[in-house]
Amino acid sequence: MNFLKKYNKAILLLTIVCFFQLHQSSAQSYNSPFFYKAQNFDVIYREFNEDKLEFPLSDVDQTTITGRKTYIQYQFKSDNVALKPQPEQLLRVYFANIARHGVKKVYQGFQYGSYKLNSGGKEYWAIVEVYNNGESYCVAVIENDDPKSNINASELLNSLNRDGKIALYINFEKGKAALSKESYGNIEEIVKLLQENPFLKLNIEGHTDNTGTPVQNKLLSEKRAEAVKEAIVKQGINPDRLNAIGWGQEKPIAENSSEEGMRKNRRVELVKAK
Repeated sequence: MNFLKKYNKAILLLTIVCFFQLHQSSAQSYNSPFFYKAQNFDVIYREFNEDKLEFPLSDVDQTTITGRKTYIQYQFKSDNVALKPQPEQLLRVYFANIARHGVKKVYQGFQYGSYKLNSGGKEYWAIVEVYNNGESYCVAVIENDDPKSNINASELLNSLNRDGKIALYINFEKGKAALSKESYGNIEEIVKLLQENPFLKLNIEGHTDNTGTPVQNKLLSEKRAEAVKEAIVKQGINPDRLNAIGWGQEKPIAENSSEEGMRKNRRVELVKAK
């Protein structure tokens, strides 16, 4: 599967302009744990823009992430071909290095893999592909503009099995517990998850920013968690499999000093119950 095929086709053109591009992009930040330069490899191209990419979750499932993208291509530079790693070896070394920074493996195949990092209240996704039998590899990282606004059952299960929980940005009417119309797509995926995994039980945990009083926020988060539970139960899921909890403003994942941070704190978390 070639997720970055459009870049591979352009490689000859990119090498012609690589020195110009490297100079032009020097002011851009690419200091990320995802950008590991393997031994005997050089950077030959960088690109920064808004984009969306598909990230594999399994052999058959994938998710699409939109946001600020950084793309870097690396090329084997040594004349000694004995030093060139095989694709699976290169991926293994790559992940061993980025895992030190808290990056989680979402999926890894023979020549490509997808990875994820939550840091500073932001979510980052990366896809890495090795091609030309280890001659070069590329890394594309997207800073998710709207984490978990669109989910699917496979991604939910993947995150629950890996992390034990997942944060969802389910929309409610401002200051109320009424679900918006846009939220029902997410509800349907949660229902699908529970239908496909009949022994799975979930805690539905509501969280708010710090607008208002702690008492008000605690009550609002409880009502919102109950609203999510009710919407799921209405589609045939046994209520005994769900437990609604409200935490209010007690467990922020970002600073409440900015609108972006407050938006991230206004979330519902699904937590795998024992």
